[in-house]
Amino acid sequence: MDVIKELEELIGEKIPKIRSIKSGTTGLYSYGYVEDDGHITAMSLRSKGLSTLPQSIENLDHIQRLYLRDNELSTIPECVCHLENLRDLDVFNNKIESIPESIGEIATLERADLSRNFIKTLPDSIGNLGNLKRLGLMDVQLENLPASIGNLKNLWDLAIFINHLTELPESIGRMKGLTRLAAHKNKISEIPDSIGMLSSLKQLSLNENELTTLPESIGELTQLESLRLEGNLLVTLPDSITRLVSLQGLDISKNKFTAFPNGTKSWLEELERKDCRIRMAKRHRSMIDH
Repeated sequence: MDVIKELEELIGEKIPKIRSIKSGTTGLYSYGYVEDDGHITAMSLRSKGLSTLPQSIENLDHIQRLYLRDNELSTIPECVCHLENLRDLDVFNNKIESIPESIGEIATLERADLSRNFIKTLPDSIGNLGNLKRLGLMDVQLENLPASIGNLKNLWDLAIFINHLTELPESIGRMKGLTRLAAHKNKISEIPDSIGMLSSLKQLSLNENELTTLPESIGELTQLESLRLEGNLLVTLPDSITRLVSLQGLDISKNKFTAFPNGTKSWLEELERKDCRIRMAKRHRSMIDH
């Protein structure tokens, strides 16, 4: 196959045909391509020093999984965006500084891991990925999210931690399928009211940001099982917080609390009866108990 030959010339070694691409706790470690009925359906080219890909990649009409982590790519090549059956794209830990508008053409994409790159902004076309279920943008120096991200109705896992975000777009409330939102270690100072519309949300990580308040709408997240708020600048909590009775983990340590809403004591006691793991400063707990 021409594409394999061209890739072998770029890499400087033979690419083996393998039965399956295995994954480990530290990421995808298989090297090679998987063929089914004469068609390449998956390929992993991890840690091969690739700074570019041959145009012929776009001829892999049947490829569903493409793993390019730990390489030297500075962008996602246009040829990748022309893969009509691609479901899983992994470019973790490259040198990517920009995402092309054409990424919105990969209508079949269900998982994209763009983490550990240098992506300050995302194109509006990211909102065209209607089948996307998991999006990884961890540690990419991200400064903002486009409003179009709210169009990702099927997304259930959004990882945007360790970035430079100062806010979340109001449109995030339209992401009805979201069950995990990891936005810790940013510079977020305010959460939009629309967050209360995420009725399926189970895990919310906002720790190590710059929050001084939370919206009352947070009490609408009745399915929430884990809430991490430690390391912010919170001086109180909204009255509605006591409606979060499904929590299995709550961390509100390392904040600036001066008062708590009425009913906080009984709420915490109820959570503890259900074996919820609660972390908070002793001095703040004593404020509540007295």
